[in-house]
Amino acid sequence: RLGAAAARSILGLPTAPAPPASVWSDQYGVRIHLVGEVGPEIEIDGRPDARDFTAVLRRRGVAVGALLVGRPRELPRWRRQLAQPHEERSAA
Repeated sequence: RLGAAAARSILGLPTAPAPPASVWSDQYGVRIHLVGEVGPEIEIDGRPDARDFTAVLRRRGVAVGALLVGRPRELPRWRRQLAQPHEERSAA
């Protein structure tokens, strides 16, 4: 990926935006992913008491990140969604 970005830059072509940052951990048998940025507004879907939820992190109503607890299958969708331009994410 880095080589393709360097070649496009040398040729004066636009480069693809960097993917959203992410980090993960396994804690007591539960997979935890954080993708994107941390925002001050939080919307929770699921059951935190069961360690099975998604916390959508927003800034001024726009999704900027997601904390996925016990939901590793949601990671590809959130990576795609957060890689979209900022103005296209407001409905997320």
